[in-house]
Amino acid sequence: MAHWKSFAAIAAVTLLAVGPAVAQTAPAKPPARNTKPYPAEFKSNFMPACTKDAVLNEAQCGCIHRNIEREFTEAEYIEMDKAAMEGKEHPSNTRLKEIVVACYTNPGY
Repeated sequence: MAHWKSFAAIAAVTLLAVGPAVAQTAPAKPPARNTKPYPAEFKSNFMPACTKDAVLNEAQCGCIHRNIEREFTEAEYIEMDKAAMEGKEHPSNTRLKEIVVACYTNPGY
C-alpha cells in the first residue's frame, strides 16, 4: 500500500508553523478509540517517511505512530492520508497536529 507516507509532510508543516512557540505541556490524551492494530506495513512505511527529513527523530515518530493507531481506525487514517495527498484539509487534521506537537515535545506522550 502506498498510504501512510504523506503524513511526514503534515508533521513537517505543523512543526514549521508552530516553530518556537511549541508548548511544553502535552494536551490531555483522549481515551483510545481504536483497538484494532494496524498492519505491520503501516509502521514500516510510516517510520522512514516520518524521520526522512530529520525534523522528527525515531522516538517522536514512534510516539506519533502509537497515538495515531490508538485514536484512528485504519480506514480513518487512510481517508486522512488520501486527503493530504490531494492537498485537502480533513476534519481530523486538527487532532493529528495536536499529536505531532505533543510527541515533538514529549515522545512519551
